[in-house]
Amino acid sequence: MVRPMLRLTALLAALALAGCYSDMPSHPLSPQEMHPLRVSQTAMTLALDVPPAAAAMGPDDTARFDRFVDDYLSIGNGPLEIIAGEREGAASPRVAMLTERAMRRGVSGKEIKVRLASLGAGRPQPLVLSFRRFLVELPKCGNFNDTPSFNPSNTNGANFGCSLQRNIGQMVANPADLTSAQPMGSINAARTDRVLSQYKAGKATESEKSDSSKAQVSTVQGGAQ
Repeated sequence: MVRPMLRLTALLAALALAGCYSDMPSHPLSPQEMHPLRVSQTAMTLALDVPPAAAAMGPDDTARFDRFVDDYLSIGNGPLEIIAGEREGAASPRVAMLTERAMRRGVSGKEIKVRLASLGAGRPQPLVLSFRRFLVELPKCGNFNDTPSFNPSNTNGANFGCSLQRNIGQMVANPADLTSAQPMGSINAARTDRVLSQYKAGKATESEKSDSSKAQVSTVQGGAQ
């Protein structure tokens, strides 16, 4: 009779312990869980007032266009859109001029998309370049309100791993890499040659931040996709 009682006591004790563990709250263990790097997307845009009869852009617009395209090659995601007015059409000389220059700077023809939209009633309507880029939201560190001397649950402190995650977010060249790895493929020879030529000439390469990164979020609406 004693042995069955011992078995029953052991079973009840095991159930009691299981109940205690099930009631214990779960805590994140890794810095990635405690301080995740949140990635979002935004639209970068550049408006160019190119006259309809112009055979080429002016020096200022050319420089702005080149910086914007370089940013697309460096941090862009998805297609490079050339947005034209609905009345102008996708085959206009201005659109063809921008398409040709973008391809000369290393953008593949498959990456360029022409879209028609309502850009206002002014004459002439501007041409708008647009692409989407990823942004990363850095965690805020500096929470030292924990009491290390009393930690019965043996959980990590609120600031555990925060600086590590923040440094990763600051160092990443393209936040899109935090969501998925880039596909494997052949090296873009035209782009590589251009970057090396700029480096040898002492000019800014794609790794350096340009003024076009301050472009505003797109407000263009309407038009056929």
